[in-house]
Amino acid sequence: MTVQTLIVALLVAWASAYAAWVLMPAPLKRGLLGFVQRHCPGLARRVAAGEGGCGGCSGCGPAPAKRASGADVKTIQVHRRKA
Repeated sequence: MTVQTLIVALLVAWASAYAAWVLMPAPLKRGLLGFVQRHCPGLARRVAAGEGGCGGCSGCGPAPAKRASGADVKTIQVHRRKA
């Protein structure tokens, strides 16, 4: 194995791990951080400090909007063209 192949393999592995971490759901991240913290506390503090993705939300979106009351509802009729 050449040095170039080794460097490329390490870069691809790092990029894959980074992408997996950023796209990973928050509960799974917390579980992995707990595991890492038990075995290597210094690394866990550094990893937990940098929130990935869109800012480290808990993975829950806002509550769905309630349906509009009867006064706000408008009916739309679709008419097909005759060809």
